[in-house]
Amino acid sequence: SRWVVDFQQADIMNLPFPDETFTGAMIINCFEWTERPLAALEEVRRVLKANAYVCVGILGPTAAPRVNSYRRLYDEAVICNTMMPWEFERLATENGFTVVDGEGVYKREIDNSIIRHLPTELKQAVSFMWLFMLQKR
Repeated sequence: SRWVVDFQQADIMNLPFPDETFTGAMIINCFEWTERPLAALEEVRRVLKANAYVCVGILGPTAAPRVNSYRRLYDEAVICNTMMPWEFERLATENGFTVVDGEGVYKREIDNSIIRHLPTELKQAVSFMWLFMLQKR
């Protein structure tokens, strides 16, 4: 069998694909930059076939782009909604997805010998990015 990979740029709030088109997708650093993450997740769910997989990358608390979110404390609009990995995980599981697996991406300063002994919540808390493998229910 031959695999075909096709990369396309599209608006996650209005994907240009019919319902239940894909058996798999990869979405990195996207949900946390949209004003309405639930609507974006619902749109992704719409284009996935039953039992399809999606790999999602969500910036963790140590990601540098999060520094721009500080101004929200002064009621200023910011471009990053500051969604944390554990929040995305809950959003996904409450809205039609099962978490199959997850893995952290860490800055070089993080000692991997310590990370492997931490519970998932703490691993996510020190991550630069958390990768989720989800399956559509």
